[in-house]
Amino acid sequence: MSSCYHCKKTGKTFNCDACKQSLCKECAELTETEIRAFELKNRRMRFYCKKCDGAITLIPQLVALVNSLQTQINELKSNIKANTSNKITSEEEIFAEINDRLHRSKNVIVYNLSEFQSDDLNTRINKDKESVSNILNSMNLPLYEFKSIRLGTAKQNSKPRPLKLIFKNANEAMEVLKDRRKAPNDIKLNYDQTILQREKYKMVRQELQTRLSNGEQNLAIRYIRGEPKIISKSNKKIAIKITRCFIGALKDAVPV
Repeated sequence: MSSCYHCKKTGKTFNCDACKQSLCKECAELTETEIRAFELKNRRMRFYCKKCDGAITLIPQLVALVNSLQTQINELKSNIKANTSNKITSEEEIFAEINDRLHRSKNVIVYNLSEFQSDDLNTRINKDKESVSNILNSMNLPLYEFKSIRLGTAKQNSKPRPLKLIFKNANEAMEVLKDRRKAPNDIKLNYDQTILQREKYKMVRQELQTRLSNGEQNLAIRYIRGEPKIISKSNKKIAIKITRCFIGALKDAVPV
């Protein structure tokens, strides 16, 4: 004999197979058939109080919820690993881009410089150096020492290949680029740009064409702090001053 957990009456009770609490037949709402089944010595039928019976019906839903949460956790773990890998890749790409720019900082690219026609490589190199020296002299620049390399494959009846000048340090290259507007009209001097820089310039140029097609006027591309920007031509002088200040700051920052 024990007391009912619900009504506190003492008498015959039945223990819930889940929570083990004792309930009388009235509180358990058991039929006579159910009582006889529960009183069997080797009973197989389970008895659950109302509270536990309601909870048991939720078990399949809880299992499904747990499985769903486990799947989400696994996906989050995979995303974290992927994001971490992407972050490392991004950092590596950033460092690679910085190193590439530093490596190219002592280079200058010359466009529209005629190529001397000769089968002898040394003769062509010497002629290129002679032509560049004349250009630097016309710009009132010192005759810096440099190496020269023609870019691309030579083709007959085509325009001259770009010529890459490799100076001893970035300062000398910057001195040349700072006064590049003094070069002869048909000669163009430019930075040795990375692939990323060329792609950025291409995007800015496409944006410029779109804006001009839409009716905007007096727009031009100018390099500000080393990046191509679309500005009004009325601000051209200001942009040139900013660019020159930026080049001057780089000269102080880049080791020789």
